[in-house]
Parts: sequence; C-alpha cells; structure tokens
Amino acid sequence: MLKNILLPSKQLPIFIIGAGGIVNTAHLPAYKIAGFKVEGIFDIVQDKARATANAFGILQVFGSLEEMFSHAPSNAVFDVAVPGRAMISILQLLPDGCSVLLQKPMGENFEEAKEMGIIDEIPSAHDLLGRAHAIAQRLITVPRATFGITKRQLREPYLRDASHIAVASVDEIDAIWAAPETHEHIREYLAKTLKKK
Repeated sequence: MLKNILLPSKQLPIFIIGAGGIVNTAHLPAYKIAGFKVEGIFDIVQDKARATANAFGILQVFGSLEEMFSHAPSNAVFDVAVPGRAMISILQLLPDGCSVLLQKPMGENFEEAKEMGIIDEIPSAHDLLGRAHAIAQRLITVPRATFGITKRQLREPYLRDASHIAVASVDEIDAIWAAPETHEHIREYLAKTLKKK
C-alpha cells in the first residue's frame, strides 16, 4: 500500500510531547512504517517516556519541555499528544513559528478555544443567530475583489502543498471507487449505519 504514497524527499526531525496510548499505538507505529525518525520524546511521567523511547528506539528522553525545545533544531516538527486540558500551556511554550501536529481538538470548551485564539467570541445560545446575521451583514460590505484576494491568499499555501502530495491519478481513484470490493464495503457500512439490508 505504501508504494503509492509520495513521501517527502527531505525528512524533518520529529519530537513527541506525550507518551500515552495514541502515541504508542498509532503515531509511532505510523512513523516507523513511513521510515520517519523520531529524535526525542517528553512526558510529565518520565517512566512512560522512557518505556516508549525504549520500545521505539528513540534516543533522547527529555526531562522538561524547555530542555526539549533548547535541543530541537528550528525545522523540528512537534507532535503534541496530550490531554486537552494541557494543550494551552504547551502551545504557549512552543517556539514561535515551529511546525506542530496536534492530536487533540483545539480546546475542550469554548473558553479554552477563545483563549487559544481559535474563536473570537462566545455569544449566548439566545444571541447566536443574531450575532451570525450581524457578522454576515458586515462581511457582505467587504468589496468583492478584497474578499476574493484574501480568500486566495489564505487557501493558496494549502492548495500548493496538496498538489505536491497527490498520491494517485484520476484513473486509479476511479478504479478504486468502481471496484466490487469497495462497493461491498460501502453496502456493509450503510447497512450497519442505517440498520438496513
């Protein structure tokens, strides 16, 4: 299956924050399959970090986030897999401009999401529709050209990256979706989901 996946030509050093179940059962096995090297790991429970490091051949176990950040090169990717309640404090400590893979949602409640800058305001349920309407009314006054170029500027880096990581041709995708086994899986899924045969 991996033979059809376009892997990056240059690997970036990976540093993991958190040594829990998802790291041990998903992240690290996936990195191993892809041939990615994990340079270091930190967990507040040092025994967990050491056990994970031993199991996956990670050479550096850091005693603190500050120690990890001081050893990580500027092109490091930080894989953050911690409980949601710990996310804000870790995000505040991460080096400016670093690359981060987040395993958790951006906050466990509206207040945490607002603190992280993911949302701007928290209207009451009673005021929600009115606030949404007011914001929509304000947005429609933005000149079309301004809105268009802003949208393109926001989307362009993602579209550019997506074009470089295409993993299959249109013919391959069509063949996969037309395959009898694909249709069988879809029928099984729908039967289970909709409780119909």
